[in-house]
Amino acid sequence: MVQSRFSLLVLLTFLCIARSQDFTAQLLKPGHECVRECKEGESPMFCHYKFTVELYQTLGAPCDLCHPDDKFTSKCPCILADGFERTLLAVNKMLPAPSIQVCAGDRIVVDVTNAMEGYDTTLHWHGLRQKNTQYFDGVPMITQCPISAGQTFRYQMITNEGTYFYHTHSGLQKFDGIEGSVIARLPRSQDGAAHLFDYDLPEHVVFVNDWMHTHIESKFPGLRTRSTAQQPTSILINGKGRWTDLSAGNTTTTPLEVFNVKKGYRYRFRMINSMTSACTLGMRVIGHNLTVITTDGELVRPQVVDAIHSSAGKYM
Repeated sequence: MVQSRFSLLVLLTFLCIARSQDFTAQLLKPGHECVRECKEGESPMFCHYKFTVELYQTLGAPCDLCHPDDKFTSKCPCILADGFERTLLAVNKMLPAPSIQVCAGDRIVVDVTNAMEGYDTTLHWHGLRQKNTQYFDGVPMITQCPISAGQTFRYQMITNEGTYFYHTHSGLQKFDGIEGSVIARLPRSQDGAAHLFDYDLPEHVVFVNDWMHTHIESKFPGLRTRSTAQQPTSILINGKGRWTDLSAGNTTTTPLEVFNVKKGYRYRFRMINSMTSACTLGMRVIGHNLTVITTDGELVRPQVVDAIHSSAGKYM
């Protein structure tokens, strides 16, 4: 009799787990479907992303056929960078990695597969509060074990409103390409800065990172008799830039990032400084003033400026 009750209990437990997994699977939506206008009173979405982290290259064969024009999916697996061919670490063959754009309160579910032979990795979610999900903060050997080559790890968290980004927290891998944006919007009726802009478009993310022409391991701890220096070779905006070979006087002709606007309207741009340099970054739009309305995910008193200077890890 006791054995029968135990068997029934085990069976019911398995049924509950199976039904729970089926229910969760039904709720999950592909991440790009979560890019939407946020509306007051709507139910949060479960946004599912599948990331594969791998060794890849800039200016590979796909670049002969297409140029990247999508921040969310790798429809064109071409990475241009600054026009210099090198290997890198990439998420879904993209630089920067896929942009996660949701509404505040949405739950993001990110399956990360490590396809880098010989490398462990993690993803850290820079700025997300991780309330009750601290085990998914992505700090190796503190909040989780690193993801070994060939393994998949699932991150789950509820997003708080603001402009943030994610990057690897394993060794120096961030220098070599594993980084992307996280944007969590509020309904316009709840956004305290909504009266200051007309449009907040998904394509208006300015993701800035410094770039080198060799893997970062060659820069640390540094060379004693032959200095390779640690200054960046170039600066990329949304994975695009140009490089001038000072010895030959030649400049690459790779496309630069273009942002489209219409005269007479106010646009919100979300800027992320993903630099690794200790120096601050200065940015300006020639002939225009800028109004700073948030920093590090929090509203600030609006400040009109002609340039923005920010340190690595800042976002606004």
